Amino acid sequence: MLLNPRTFLMLSLPLAIAACGDPLRDVDRLSEVDIAQDAAAATVAPLPSEQADAPGFLSRLLGGSLTDQEPTTAIVVSPDGTAVEAEVVPVGSVDVVPPIGTDMIPGDEEMAAASAPVEPAERRQGIFGLLNQLGTSPQGAGPASTGPDAQIIEPGTTLAYGQIATVCGLRTRDLGRVVGSESGYTVYDTNPASTGQRTHYVTGFDDGCARQFRAALVLFGDVGTHEVIRYSDGTRDLPYSDTDNAYEEIKARVCRVSSGQPCGSALDRLARRTTFLTVYANFGLNPEWADILLSDGDVVAMDFKG
Repeated sequence: MLLNPRTFLMLSLPLAIAACGDPLRDVDRLSEVDIAQDAAAATVAPLPSEQADAPGFLSRLLGGSLTDQEPTTAIVVSPDGTAVEAEVVPVGSVDVVPPIGTDMIPGDEEMAAASAPVEPAERRQGIFGLLNQLGTSPQGAGPASTGPDAQIIEPGTTLAYGQIATVCGLRTRDLGRVVGSESGYTVYDTNPASTGQRTHYVTGFDDGCARQFRAALVLFGDVGTHEVIRYSDGTRDLPYSDTDNAYEEIKARVCRVSSGQPCGSALDRLARRTTFLTVYANFGLNPEWADILLSDGDVVAMDFKG
């Protein structure tokens, strides 16, 4: 038998309503549950400020003893569904045993080392700087000169005009071009094409090291020329400089003459190992210049004239 749609809808509607009944009809309501009269009321969670004062989990676990706390009560549900009040007893303190053979948490050594103050490293210095402090020549031949060249510098150091220092360890090709030689001493120019101040070296000393200075122009002055100028009528009465006085002492030993007198017949012997270097700051006019006296493998004296 065929049913029209309207008849089918009227018959199936009661069945659909019955299927949508209350799914919790078999569950007991909270008002119907039997609760003991002396059960504690629900507690209110502490405010954040109160929680801040309470010890944390790790502090309770590692620091304080839990046995000092008072027992508390709580509402628990028994297996038969009845809510009862039960007493909770805190357990004793827990001892945390560190790993055997270690005193620190792994990685603490690295962090401690990183936070430790760093001692300043001792300033490194070259062999020539050390020898300069000790006052010993690099060849170990004894105390360094106490003259104007007493300072010992490392190769590559730049000096100011008017200074002269001892430098060791240089090869001949490192000195530059030879620009003059006199009485066993040789002057080298590091840049002969320049007319400005630049580094010069002079060799011929007993310790085997060169002497370094800075100049725009360097000229040798032999002892014969020095005596002609120094003992002439126009300059005889001028004050003596450091190089003048040092020359008079050397001349007295070699030539056996008094101060202010020419060397005489022993001049050639004196000139073999004694000479002057005149150092100019400019290539042209110079209101002042430096005189350096070299004798017997040493820088004997240095002064400024003008």
